[in-house]
Amino acid sequence: PLLAAATPPRGLPDLLTLAAETATATGARVEVPGLAEVAGRRGTSRVVTEARRLHRALTVG
Repeated sequence: PLLAAATPPRGLPDLLTLAAETATATGARVEVPGLAEVAGRRGTSRVVTEARRLHRALTVG
């Protein structure tokens, strides 16, 4: 639901950054509902940029 919001909640970019760093450090591989859709959006907003980073960290071996 956080990723699908028309206006992302305050702090979401920071949360995505932390999640990406954690996934990278731990090698976690999970599917986050809605993440691929946000990561696939056009644009360079911080939410989209960090969603792409997290998606890569969770899916690329």
